[in-house]
Amino acid sequence: MVRNSDALISDRMLCYVCEHKLELHRNLYVRNDYEHEVYSAYSWTEVNEILVRNIVRGLKGGGAERLFAHFAETICELRWRESKRSRRQACFRNNTYVIPAPRRGGVTRDHGEELGFAVAQLLGAKYAPILARKYKEEQKSKSLIERKITHDIFSIDQRGLEMLKSQSQPRVIFVDDIVTTGRTAHSAYMALGQPMNFEIWAIFNRIRLRP
Repeated sequence: MVRNSDALISDRMLCYVCEHKLELHRNLYVRNDYEHEVYSAYSWTEVNEILVRNIVRGLKGGGAERLFAHFAETICELRWRESKRSRRQACFRNNTYVIPAPRRGGVTRDHGEELGFAVAQLLGAKYAPILARKYKEEQKSKSLIERKITHDIFSIDQRGLEMLKSQSQPRVIFVDDIVTTGRTAHSAYMALGQPMNFEIWAIFNRIRLRP
């Protein structure tokens, strides 16, 4: 297996071998512990863990717009297919807001924001980075139990909240690069006023997590 992060991505796209291996774990739709709908391009399991870690590492530093657009298309394809299967019409019109998991610092967009921007462009929806983190500690440094009891990790731009409230049943798509327990997304859901139409889009859904 290729272990060099730089070798995984050629011209800011995945190499053929890595793309093929990811395809074996493609497209996952679930309802998480908080009953939110989660649409992810790929599942992250013990089988593909090294590959996924290297891909995530290779995305750092920016310049991967084409790859994020590819991920956005993959998730959108899953979303439409699930809509067709369940016969629940998926409407993404003027009242759809794509809200990314916010960065922890710096001035450039991080993975969640890059993916969110690509999703908004693809859907013709409003890109609304209206959340901010109250704390800088990363979720990945916490155990499963610690993640589940974490509360109130986001603040919200009041103008953004008023914008959402001004719409009749806005559709909110919360976007992050990786979903594990769903606690981060649920914290966003609470900060956003518990919108009726809320779903989560991510590149990877991490199925297993250390206790």
